[in-house]
Amino acid sequence: MSQNQKLEATLSTQRLEAFSDSVFAIVITLLFLDLKTPEMDIQSDWRELLDALYKLSPKFISIIVSFAFVAIFWVAHHQFFRTLQKTTRGLLWLNLVFLFLVCFVPFPAAIMTEYPENKTAVAFFGATILLTSGMLCAVRWYTWIKHSEISAATSESEVKQALNRSLLMVALYAVALAISFFFPVAAIVLYLLILLILLFPVKVEIEEETGDDEENPTTEVIL
Repeated sequence: MSQNQKLEATLSTQRLEAFSDSVFAIVITLLFLDLKTPEMDIQSDWRELLDALYKLSPKFISIIVSFAFVAIFWVAHHQFFRTLQKTTRGLLWLNLVFLFLVCFVPFPAAIMTEYPENKTAVAFFGATILLTSGMLCAVRWYTWIKHSEISAATSESEVKQALNRSLLMVALYAVALAISFFFPVAAIVLYLLILLILLFPVKVEIEEETGDDEENPTTEVIL
């Protein structure tokens, strides 16, 4: 390892994780800012209120969809960083690109839920999720494969299994995106069904640093 690589590998992940968690928290909070109390001509008319709430249903669905995807990306991101010991300058920039895409997710989600039968709207959301999933996969590849010196993972086969699942989800989102140009409603269903893959966890064994001279203990991270 070169001197520059050794210097980069001394960077702690703490500030990176704290910043990332803050971004995720802000994104989730902003999801609810568009909700406004409906204005009514007759405040005691329950039918008028019910109709007003019904008209807000696309916003409700948008919040649910956005929250689901952002939350899943956060869980994946959080668990992934448990497999790291240090970070590098390159990872800092890759993580920023990933966070940018996460921040963007609610916008195409709102458009898709407003126009679920519009091919452009559904494809726009699919392209965003594809890029976000692809960037998360790239971050994992960069860390586990290209810069394995900063990874705490102890099993190469487990790392490859976790990376292959990331690649599978990217491939499936690519297929769903292609379908959206012909069958937009079916593509929406596929976008949500692909998330079910995460119900089958992949375990990666990592080595925990204790700072003692004794052998470091190992634990499992569920991705």
